[in-house]
Amino acid sequence: MAYFKGLDLNLLVVFEAIYSAGNISRAGNILGLSQPTVSNCLTRLREVLDDQLFVRSGQGVSPTPKAVRMIDPVREMLRIAQSEIVGGGTFDPDTDRRHFRLVVLDQVEMQVMPPILNRIQEARSITLETFHIYDTPPVTALSDNSIDLVIGPFLSGPPELVCTEIGSFGLVVIARKDHPDIRGELSLDHFRTMSGVALPPRLRAMSFIDEELRRRGIERHIAYTANKIWSFPAIVASSDLLGVIPDSFARIAAGYFPIDVYPLPVEVPRQKLYMTWKQRRVEDVGLKWLRSEIAAAAGASG
Repeated sequence: MAYFKGLDLNLLVVFEAIYSAGNISRAGNILGLSQPTVSNCLTRLREVLDDQLFVRSGQGVSPTPKAVRMIDPVREMLRIAQSEIVGGGTFDPDTDRRHFRLVVLDQVEMQVMPPILNRIQEARSITLETFHIYDTPPVTALSDNSIDLVIGPFLSGPPELVCTEIGSFGLVVIARKDHPDIRGELSLDHFRTMSGVALPPRLRAMSFIDEELRRRGIERHIAYTANKIWSFPAIVASSDLLGVIPDSFARIAAGYFPIDVYPLPVEVPRQKLYMTWKQRRVEDVGLKWLRSEIAAAAGASG
């Protein structure tokens, strides 16, 4: 049996945090440790494993080949230690320290995250970090344990993933308050004559709205393509553009921006919202708690 003198679990926790954050200071923030403490842990780990593990790269660090080989088994080891050994089959969000990494569809982040953050902010033992669903390949991230959960569309992936529906949302149209070109109801002709702000084609294809408009002989003119739907309300409120956003998002945005909300003049299916995680992590008590909180928040906001 191999014996690694000086190698303890805390060093591996620091290793995983640096690998995921790509930055020593950011890893310290995640762990609640100072940068010198994280650097000292990394120095000890380098001595034990006889490898640099991370090298400077731009504003952060990049893993060495040995660190890349280590990360999957280290994450699995930490998962087992957390859920089966340290956790002892229970999880208390008021005292147990966990850092969860999520990929979240930004259309629903505003609805799903606030109730959970309100629940954990006083205890200060739980932290959440989110990534954009199209910046991080979700199936790969779940498989290598760099992400705990994905909240978004249905993921067709390997059988090791569990994907369950947790809610749905409809789509509405937003325009600036008292738009001079809209009198009363918003109609299909407004889509024919007015320009819009929209997500890139690969993202907005999920909504089927362009497909439905084309069936009616309407090709939407997109004056501005934005990568995040968060920017729609501010852009629409300050221009003559139309925007199509989730109804639950629109209800919140209307409280902060001078916009009017109209029913979509074409019928499209409601967008289903799913939560996906790794089958091997079904019994992780911390993730069980988080999944329950997310499902409750998504149901309340739908």
